[in-house]
Amino acid sequence: MREHTNVAHKRAIAEAVAENIDDGETILLDGGSTGIAIAEALGDRAITICPLSLRVAWALNRSTSVTLMLPPGRIRAGELSISGPDTIDYLKRHHFDRYLLTASAFSPLQGFTEWNTDDAGIKRAALESAGEVIACVDSSKFGRVGFVEICRIDTPDLIIVDGGLDDRSLDALTVSSRRVQLTG
Repeated sequence: MREHTNVAHKRAIAEAVAENIDDGETILLDGGSTGIAIAEALGDRAITICPLSLRVAWALNRSTSVTLMLPPGRIRAGELSISGPDTIDYLKRHHFDRYLLTASAFSPLQGFTEWNTDDAGIKRAALESAGEVIACVDSSKFGRVGFVEICRIDTPDLIIVDGGLDDRSLDALTVSSRRVQLTG
């Protein structure tokens, strides 16, 4: 159902993310519908991508230019995210140029949050294995709070969000984060 929600916003976010990625980079890419949109936008790039979801990996399966790396771990039914201690160990042993973080919810006070504890743990490990973190979130998730904290709002180097935030929300986000880039 999420894949059909805010599709235009997620595509705009994905296009903005693609503009921030250089060929030759190593990218750690989260799952979810935004992660799939980003994978589709990066499919023709000469980069290495390590997806944290089988759905994202599948979105890249036809690419002849992307080098695909899959981490080991358990596959969560339904979501098809990759998690567990093997995944965390794998992330600790690798360094990526950028981590493209997606989240179920974000707010200035609670930061980026997730509903599933295993997914949140993987995202925290991913934060540590990347030189730069770009949060890629659609505005419908702003002001919401999930069950488990991923990171503070000022942890990502850049937050890319669609233009669906009202002025007050945008001001709150801009004041509390490092850098915000709006799409369309």
